[in-house]
Amino acid sequence: MQPISPINFLHEHRSKNTRRLLRRRLFIMGSIGVMAVILSSPTLRKPFLPQRIEQVVTSVEKLSFFHLASSAERDLQGEHEDRINVLLLGIGGEGHDGAYLTDTIILGSIKPSTKQVAMLSLPRDMVVPLENGEWRKINSVHANAEMAHPGTGIGAIKSTIEKITGLSVPYVVRIDFNGFQELIDAVGGVDIDVERVLDDPQYPILGQEANPDYYSRYEHLVIQKGLQHMDGELALKYTRSRYARGEEGSDFARGRRQQKILSAVKEKILSSSTFLSPRKVKAMLDLVQTHIATNMELWEMLRLNQLSGGFDTSRIINHVIDNSPSSPLVDSRGIDGAYILVPRGGNFDRIAQIAQQLFDQQSAITSVSNVPSITTPTRLTRSMPTVSVLNGTDTPGYANRVNDALIAKGVIVQMVGNAPVKGVQESVVYIRNKLLVNQPITQTIATAAQASTSTVLPSWLSSVDSDIIVVLGSSVQ
Repeated sequence: MQPISPINFLHEHRSKNTRRLLRRRLFIMGSIGVMAVILSSPTLRKPFLPQRIEQVVTSVEKLSFFHLASSAERDLQGEHEDRINVLLLGIGGEGHDGAYLTDTIILGSIKPSTKQVAMLSLPRDMVVPLENGEWRKINSVHANAEMAHPGTGIGAIKSTIEKITGLSVPYVVRIDFNGFQELIDAVGGVDIDVERVLDDPQYPILGQEANPDYYSRYEHLVIQKGLQHMDGELALKYTRSRYARGEEGSDFARGRRQQKILSAVKEKILSSSTFLSPRKVKAMLDLVQTHIATNMELWEMLRLNQLSGGFDTSRIINHVIDNSPSSPLVDSRGIDGAYILVPRGGNFDRIAQIAQQLFDQQSAITSVSNVPSITTPTRLTRSMPTVSVLNGTDTPGYANRVNDALIAKGVIVQMVGNAPVKGVQESVVYIRNKLLVNQPITQTIATAAQASTSTVLPSWLSSVDSDIIVVLGSSVQ
């Protein structure tokens, strides 16, 4: 495009082209001014904008300079101490087994002075003490609180993380699987450098958990080594895979993959291609409303984004607590035989040291603050049994009604569906795990379902892999 020559307003004899150019400029400037006035007023702009465009403009206004100015004048909790902690949680959510179990637990920290980000992954099989002195897997803390008193799950897991690390963790962000997948799709996918081939012959297919054909429950997931562009669906599979062959088959490798995906998502969200796209901004705002729960206010989110600007994502510190010889955790078994990880020496001192000095892992560790003394667990409670509720009648919604009754009793149900057979007369609670016979939870389930109990499973239930299987009959509807 040729540069536009300046207009000589003092020249007495303007050419026709010059006058035409001036009128065009004035028209454009006037049009821009009118549009600015219209767009700044919801009342004026509404008749002019299609509904979808109006929604986008309204959403973008939430990130207006008024909020930005407010966030710039206030400090986040931890900002004066040069460390801001945010707990990141991933849950299955609606439609997934164990909807409120925390599949991902990552303590994220930001150090504003050095523009560093660190992530500490905690394994879901690690046992932690509860208020009543019992010990449970950490992935059930959020679920148990949420089922007993909806809305308290985030506070419960936040408190637990603070106790075992000795850190203040003011902020929590929880996202479910659907939201995670949609978030990655909203930003156009992510590019991941896959270090090793991921070969998982038993990746579960959603909705096929109780398929009578055992092999139809799974897909053979293979992700090749090298740079891979992943959409939301593939990224979710990459982070969730638990039964891959070789090194990628451990929960600790899984934790590293989760951190890698989060780093890529952070970089993509903060890119100009995302923030300059009203469609992407609106999609992310919609996700916040439907799939993401947080205790952060809008100004705090914006302030966190401001502080994160210019961070070098290649310098992110990633640490995964595992079961290596130098790890603060050791392998063990619960009283029901379930695999667990217990703190070495019966306390969380070493985990607290790692967490508190996450930005300086090379320095000598001399002391730990704010960590209560915890004795070796003597009351390792049984991990929550898996429970399935199956409708053996032709009455729609019967299993969901019983599930609601169990939720009211604090029982977490992993699967609700139809039984492999129909025409069942008597409701029966089948106990696959013999250690659960005569246990309070079994009796609670039997009472709520108005069912008898049995340890003898019919052959048509052999493919249902749950500790307790409730089959509902028509006699007590």
